[in-house]
Amino acid sequence: QSLAQLLQQTVQSPHALVCRYGTLTFAVIMPHSNAKKSNKEAAARTPEQIANDILVRAQSLPTLQHEQSLSIGIAIAQPTPEAPLEQLISAAQDSLQQASAQDGSCIVVSTSSA
Repeated sequence: QSLAQLLQQTVQSPHALVCRYGTLTFAVIMPHSNAKKSNKEAAARTPEQIANDILVRAQSLPTLQHEQSLSIGIAIAQPTPEAPLEQLISAAQDSLQQASAQDGSCIVVSTSSA
């Protein structure tokens, strides 16, 4: 099972898009997801919960069983006409760089108004 398949299966959202963003980088775009759940969305998982599920499930992948780690950077933003898409991508890349700088698998989340 590939990491891309694991991502798609773990995200489990009909609106989510999982794609390769670089040689060793994947992007998961989840429109209409919130950092916090409302009472009406009690069944919905937050991006952090999904990322934790990915970390747990990824440990079974043969490619991650040989002293490799999985770094996840998350950027959460409410889109506005004034905030360019590049700002959200930059925030996600910064979160990923911070996660990669840690020792071992980890998740870093940034929340902005972008």
